[in-house]
Amino acid sequence: MKTKRIVILGHAVGDERGKKSGGQLGSQSSEELRLQEWYNRSLGWTSVLRAKNKSLRAKIALFMLKLVLNICIGYDQLKRTTLFLLANNTGWNINKINKPCATDCSALVSVVLNFCGVKISKDIYTGNMVSMIMATGLFKELTDKKYLTSSDYLEEGDILVGPGHTAAVVEVKEIPKLERTLMNTSPALKGDDVKALQTVLKEHGFYNGSINGTFSSRTEKALIRYQSTHGLTADGICGKKSAESLGFFWN
Repeated sequence: MKTKRIVILGHAVGDERGKKSGGQLGSQSSEELRLQEWYNRSLGWTSVLRAKNKSLRAKIALFMLKLVLNICIGYDQLKRTTLFLLANNTGWNINKINKPCATDCSALVSVVLNFCGVKISKDIYTGNMVSMIMATGLFKELTDKKYLTSSDYLEEGDILVGPGHTAAVVEVKEIPKLERTLMNTSPALKGDDVKALQTVLKEHGFYNGSINGTFSSRTEKALIRYQSTHGLTADGICGKKSAESLGFFWN
């Protein structure tokens, strides 16, 4: 069955008021450091920096995710090095980032790379970060249009750079796409989409039949149990709301 490719970025965006400076240390809002689906900026992306080593890419994605989710870290351009200095003083121990501090988008990438063992100065900013990161010899720069205007060719750990902003890819996932409503009909619906539905229902503990791709009464009852448990209309019909609740992308 068809899938939709989802690319999630981690980045620092603005303080709790949506401004560049003057806010409180620490995260006062989930909008300061943010996980967000890839987007094509109005100013565009100009470079994608990809670590040559796959294990380094994985570390970049992991540490960016951990830092974005850390409520001790907020956004402030005038106090952008406070996270860096705190992390440096702890010997780059991510478990010790437990005091209110701040960063901005480029300083955040610098901290991520230092946690990965790549020594990058706290004085990095979007205007010099490509040259500074490339100087380590650990990355390659991708500038073809396909990397800059679409998420189709991005990988976890990629660092995106554009005028005045930077972000890193923390997750790439393929979400199964449902292109029709699934229900108990005569003759019975069959297909890979039904098989995918049965698989997800089984993973959630609602379906105990065989994964055979046939929408049977057992599949219907399992779906009804799932819907009832999750506050959905318990009609045994997998439409848009049920599909999205189960983790499918609804076309």
